[in-house]
Amino acid sequence: MRRLIISFGAAFISMAPALAADCAGVPFADMPWLRFGKPSGASASGGKLSVGRGELVALGASSGAQVCAEKVRGQGAGWLPANALDIVPRINDTGSFVGSWRRGASVIRITWQEDGRLIVQGSGAGTFSGDMDMRDGIGLYFGDGVDPDTPEAPGCRLRMARGGEILLVRDNGQCGGAFNGAYTREKDKAAAR
Repeated sequence: MRRLIISFGAAFISMAPALAADCAGVPFADMPWLRFGKPSGASASGGKLSVGRGELVALGASSGAQVCAEKVRGQGAGWLPANALDIVPRINDTGSFVGSWRRGASVIRITWQEDGRLIVQGSGAGTFSGDMDMRDGIGLYFGDGVDPDTPEAPGCRLRMARGGEILLVRDNGQCGGAFNGAYTREKDKAAAR
C-alpha cells in the first residue's frame, strides 16, 4: 500500500515508494525518500550484495526488517538487515551541491548565479543545462519546456542527493545519456596550483 506524503514548505506532493519483492537499488521515482546508511558491524550482506563496515550505501524501500540497499561505490544492490545499518543523514545544505562532480566521462557542474539561482550543467553521453531547484534536500532539474507539476510529461528530469562525499544522481531516461550514478567532487584546479 502506498502512503501520501505532503511537504508543505516545498509544495511537494508525492506517493511513498511501494514495497517490492525485488531490490534493484534506488530508482528515479524513489529519490524523494532516499536515505543513506553504513554497515555498523563488520559487514552486511544480502543476496548478491556484500558491503564492508562503514561503507556508504543508498537506501530505498523497506520490507519488514530488510531494506533495499545500493552500493554508491562500485555496483550492486540487494536486501540488507535494517538493524545492521546506521543511518547517515542526507546532506540538505544547498551550498554543498555547488561544484564540479564527475563519474567516469560524465560531469555535472552546479553553480550559483548572482541573482541567487542555481544552474546545473551536465555533459557526457548527453548534455543538459538550466535552472536547478531544491525541494526537501533533493536537487531537481527539469529540461526546457518540462512541466515540473506533471510527472508523466516527457522531457529530461534529474534528481540529485548528497550523502557523505558523493552526489547521487538519477535521471528519467530522457536526458540524451545515462547520468545515473554516484559522482565525486572534482578537485578545484585553481586551488591546486
